[in-house]
Amino acid sequence: MHASQLPRSCDRCYCIKERCIRAPDSDSCDRCIRLNHECLRKRAPKRPGRRPKNEHSASAAQERDGSLQNPAVETLAAHETSAMIDRVVADLQLPSPEATLLKQSILGEEFVEQFIIGPSFGDAHRKYLAEQLYGSPSKLGHAFTASAMSWGDDCDVASPAPGSDKVHSGYFERMYNHATKAVATLRSLKPSNAREMCLCIVLGTIILTFTLKLQVADARAICRQTLEMVKPIYIRDDLFNKVSSEDLSLMSCLVLTDIAESLMFCEPPTLRYRDIHSQDYVDRYVGISHSLLPLLHDVAELSFQLKMEGGKVEGDSAAPTQFEQVHRALEVKICSWMPEGRVGIGAGKFTSTELAHMLCQAEGLRNAARLVLHRLRYTSGSQDNVAEAISSHILTSLKTTALVTGSIPRCVDFPLIVACLELESKSERAEYLSFLSPISSYSSRFRERLSAIFDAAWEARQDGQSLYWYDLGALIRELPACP
Repeated sequence: MHASQLPRSCDRCYCIKERCIRAPDSDSCDRCIRLNHECLRKRAPKRPGRRPKNEHSASAAQERDGSLQNPAVETLAAHETSAMIDRVVADLQLPSPEATLLKQSILGEEFVEQFIIGPSFGDAHRKYLAEQLYGSPSKLGHAFTASAMSWGDDCDVASPAPGSDKVHSGYFERMYNHATKAVATLRSLKPSNAREMCLCIVLGTIILTFTLKLQVADARAICRQTLEMVKPIYIRDDLFNKVSSEDLSLMSCLVLTDIAESLMFCEPPTLRYRDIHSQDYVDRYVGISHSLLPLLHDVAELSFQLKMEGGKVEGDSAAPTQFEQVHRALEVKICSWMPEGRVGIGAGKFTSTELAHMLCQAEGLRNAARLVLHRLRYTSGSQDNVAEAISSHILTSLKTTALVTGSIPRCVDFPLIVACLELESKSERAEYLSFLSPISSYSSRFRERLSAIFDAAWEARQDGQSLYWYDLGALIRELPACP
């Protein structure tokens, strides 16, 4: 074999597409030395010379048509992803069942598709998570392990925290130990460049997955802390422009959760989502709704400002206040908003179920924003017919989509919450939460928290209190923490 065909990078750096740097007199590259890994170059070398013409033509055709799949390439990619996870599990020296659960949480199709829109995003999502964990096992290992363990059969969410006398208390102790170390790692990070920002986003998102399952009340703090840490880099064009859409694919999950929590607690949102993607970009979490996130951010900011001022928007005032002008401008933008991603949808890249879910997401989020704006202008008990109509539209759309497709759209919990706040019947609210909430389907604590919020809001209404949207935060803070 010609010397030019020898692998110049080790297998680890090659898999994660990083430059492999080693000193002239060293057998190991800098990355493997730093991470205490064995530096190997055992992958098969590429065949010298040009590829055959037919091979090149097939590759070019595949690049032109994103829907054309090569089974051999898919198998190789899946094998590489699995090999990366096997190596990480070995390096972390995880016992069973932790090792099995960690593999399942990244490689398992059914598990992964609980969070993303559908299977069309699955391979890219699994590969990205595997590459991130493979590249930074010391920083991400505890978070991935804690999140994976929270889904294990031994993790009964009704069981008490560490120190319990239950049979599986040891499992809980190990899980919470991983979670504690993951949070400590997040707090220790001080990202100074785009790559470190992306690592922080991944770590925060994985911890968020754990909190939404077992410690729902901590979700707001995790999102806020993560977004505050990446904010100095995220807002700088010279650093932000160095990051690909793939490396920011988890950002929408953090931002949407932060906006929802900010609106519920009536606090200022942490970070405005930067939507600079091309027309054919489709997000794996929020689909074609990514360009709506900045408008939702503005709604949360307006809610907080109105709370601080202690005044409502005077809809019939002859001299509109500054808040009303902002309110009306937001209403116009949200009502006229149209989703992007038309090129991606038209190219036949997604299944009919994925398309239905994306459209349902978009309408749900847009109408949730409209309903919040309505309740910033009118108290409960005033203009209820309009609020009930918007609420009914959200719930009908979610229910119809779920019945037709046989599955619940992702990232629709916030629209569902906003809509259910208008339902007086406790049993009806519980039925919608049980049937249509993606998070409630796997987190009983999330469902319990929402039920308590709904009960508190309707108890206040029945006691004769007139509530604007921004009054909701005070009610939530008075609720006891979930056990």
